[in-house]
Amino acid sequence: MQFIVSAWDGTDSMALERRLAARPAHLELGHRLRAAGRHLYGAALLDESGRMVGSVIIAEYASRAELDNWLAEEPYVTEKVWGKVDVRPCRLGVCRTWPLGGLHRPSRPGFSGAFLHIPPVCAAKSPKNRPRLGRESHPRSKPDRLLGPSFVDPPAAG
Repeated sequence: MQFIVSAWDGTDSMALERRLAARPAHLELGHRLRAAGRHLYGAALLDESGRMVGSVIIAEYASRAELDNWLAEEPYVTEKVWGKVDVRPCRLGVCRTWPLGGLHRPSRPGFSGAFLHIPPVCAAKSPKNRPRLGRESHPRSKPDRLLGPSFVDPPAAG
């Protein structure tokens, strides 16, 4: 079962210091859980100035009870970094192997967007590589329309 864990740091004056102190243990546990296939994605939430103020983790556990066992040992919980934690069941779409491919940034000058890199396992299943069966002219058969602009590289500039 997949879950989205959204957690917001405490708002007191020592919140950032607690986060930075617990961060090495948090990252070490996160790396272990990712290697075990439990944590699929993770990101720090930022405020307008770019300061870390929370976290989002997409995880996969057999049950909510197993996820709660992780939360009981999570350094950001035990060290009181996270002030509020929200857990919701979810279902990832398209391809569950995306976390293995990771994100990449195209190296084109003036381009700052990040796009998902779809590894070969998923690319073989993508609409781009399926036979067209004579429907090339239908707008829904175009790869850009099926995958959406955020999943394909933009055209090269000029």
